[in-house]
Formats: sequence, structure tokens, C-alpha cells
Amino acid sequence: MHNPDLMTRAIDYFARWYATTIDLSVMANSLGVSVEELEQQFLYYRSRSAQAALTHYRLNRLCDAINHDPEIDLAALARRCGFRSLEEADRAFSGSYCQNLMQFQDQCRHVLAWRQAH
Repeated sequence: MHNPDLMTRAIDYFARWYATTIDLSVMANSLGVSVEELEQQFLYYRSRSAQAALTHYRLNRLCDAINHDPEIDLAALARRCGFRSLEEADRAFSGSYCQNLMQFQDQCRHVLAWRQAH
């Protein structure tokens, strides 16, 4: 059975807790479902596991923050976004976006400089 409401509640859960360690069994329990149902719904609606969806959510927060402030400290930001380290965040970022975090940060700096000049 497909449950779009569960996906809404799961994303809300990510929004509240992404900066912390999220145990999927605790999350599922909090949402009133089994881990298996949670995984099934993520696979159906997002075509990825719940853990992969959480990583993607964290990467989006990371990108937003870098884009907003390209001078931000990447290591501190990675931890604030729920990654255990800059290296973990960089591996996830590189795997998803085919560039590393420093390259992305540098691009954001160039865009900001261009915006300020124009």
C-alpha cells in the first residue's frame, strides 16, 4: 500500500533531525511504521533507500548553505548538516554531483563575485 502521508511525515522528520544521527528504526517507530514499510515507501516514492534519501536531504542543506555563504567553513558545516566528518560529506557530494565540495564552494565564490560586479 502506498502512503504519501508517510513520505510527508518522513521528510518533516528529516527536516527536524537531519543535523543529528538518525537511527532509521527510531525514525520508523516515531512515524508509527516498521523499518521495512519505511524503506518500501522510500523506494516507491523516491526510488532510493531511506538512508540514501537522508543523505540527499543533507547534501541539499549543505549546498544551500554554501551557496548562501561561500566563505563558510566546510568542516563545521558538514557536521551541522549531520555528516560525521568533512570527508564523509565530500564522498557523498562527489558521488552525487561529480565534483568535490571545495570545487563547488569555489564555483559559489565565483558566482557571488559575478553577482556583486553586476
